[in-house]
Amino acid sequence: MASIIKRKGSPYWIATFDVTQPDGNVRRLKKSTKKTKKGEAMTEATRLEALELKSSAATGEAGSRAYAILSEAADATAKGELSEASARLLIARLCEISTGDALKFYTVRSWSDEWLAMKKVNKKSTQDRYKTSVKLFLAWLDHKARGTQGELAPEVRPLMG
Repeated sequence: MASIIKRKGSPYWIATFDVTQPDGNVRRLKKSTKKTKKGEAMTEATRLEALELKSSAATGEAGSRAYAILSEAADATAKGELSEASARLLIARLCEISTGDALKFYTVRSWSDEWLAMKKVNKKSTQDRYKTSVKLFLAWLDHKARGTQGELAPEVRPLMG
């Protein structure tokens, strides 16, 4: 059962709980809740303990690694440090653990090239028209074409679907 303690000079409560390791040993963990109110800290301590218990119960190395990534995401969220970029990287790591394949990240330009390759058609005139449209669109975007689709202004994103 989770409990909380407060260290002298710190405004934050610390969660403490025991977790049984796969080898049968019990390990005492202490993690900051980043909470200054006792009730909120106890709720966070219970959440941290449950997450850690799930992580240690995960079957196989892949399950343990996945729960470690989820724990990392939860910690970053609690600290207010989870950005879109870091969330994408965490999701990419989860996908790689799950599927064995790396998650692809496209720039607008690389996605346009991929799209053109998927739209191969028999008629050269149709392919030329597609290429011209993509070329004009990328020219209109200018340097923004090197960024991701998520970095484009919201009114431009529907054009990329």
